[in-house]
Amino acid sequence: MKYSYLLRISLFVTGMAGMGDLCLGQVVTPRLERKIERQEQRLNNRVQYYNQQAWTQLNPWLTRNQVPAASRAARVANAAANAAVNATAAANTRYGYVTPNAVGTQPAWIYDYYTYAPTYYSTPAANATLYGNAIRYHDTNGDGGYDSVATFRDSSNSGKFDVYDRYDFSEFDKNNEKENDKNNDGFPDSPVDSKRHTVTGKIDATKTAKVNGVESLVVRVAASTANSNNDNATLVDLGPATLWQSMSVKEGDLLTATGPLEQIGDKTVMIAESASVGRSKQVIITRLSPMHEGQVVDVTQTEVKGVQHTLAIIDSGSDRQIVDLGPSTALKVKIEPKTTLSVRGIPVQVRDHNIIMAEVVDLGGQKINIQRW
Repeated sequence: MKYSYLLRISLFVTGMAGMGDLCLGQVVTPRLERKIERQEQRLNNRVQYYNQQAWTQLNPWLTRNQVPAASRAARVANAAANAAVNATAAANTRYGYVTPNAVGTQPAWIYDYYTYAPTYYSTPAANATLYGNAIRYHDTNGDGGYDSVATFRDSSNSGKFDVYDRYDFSEFDKNNEKENDKNNDGFPDSPVDSKRHTVTGKIDATKTAKVNGVESLVVRVAASTANSNNDNATLVDLGPATLWQSMSVKEGDLLTATGPLEQIGDKTVMIAESASVGRSKQVIITRLSPMHEGQVVDVTQTEVKGVQHTLAIIDSGSDRQIVDLGPSTALKVKIEPKTTLSVRGIPVQVRDHNIIMAEVVDLGGQKINIQRW
């Protein structure tokens, strides 16, 4: 995204988009221009996922179906439970060691536990090396619950995501953004690298770590043997350890893995989407979002981003949960009361409620993938 000369002058004179620290005649360096672009995107590419009209329609529906509003404390506690990475670690701790004082005696090349925000990359075309876009959920106020989602694009095929659109689930105030968003200069943990990386080399260390609350297998590829399109791609997260129970993954094995890179603390980790060990066939790595099950209580439709979405309330026996099932036209199946649903999806905070953004719905053994972005 390039800014016109007139827009730059406007930013200088008016202090537009919170850039009041700019002064007339200040030189626009590439770094400053990127900051201006981020702030402009933050303000202008930011809209409510459920607008006021949608919520005016949904609110009486929730009341009629006895879905109680949770207090903020309860919502934070619930979100913290969903995000917990280790029973002994604080729920908002992103990475670390179970026994920090003993790290010197443990394999300290990777953490004992870590988390990263749910992120979904587009599937590149055959033999392509770039992800055209990525979707990431964010916890903007640091309370442990997801309240925003952003879609990132590599508009110039440069290998870097340079444009994003943002949807907020919670209410926000553009005129008082610093109070509503601690990450007021955009998302500091946004995906930047749009490259699809591949690494091949001998495994010289293995470890299980709790990743987003799931026991996962992490390996280190010996730098001396690694053949990679990125020198840092030597730590590889191979996903849930259960995926690898049927085969032995050990030091000395030859690994080939493909996926995006994440910065976890001071470590660069490949979050593998596929991998093969030795002569075994390639394993497609699925990282599952939480499962929610229950009987449908009621169904309604509301407009989201100009498209009709189907929403359902499911009763698990202990509570009632709201599920956004995505665009109604894409559902291709009728969801009716008393139907039993199993839903995988990300729970987000919307006003006084948690709503599951369904990704996969299991209806009587029929699995339906939900495309919403």
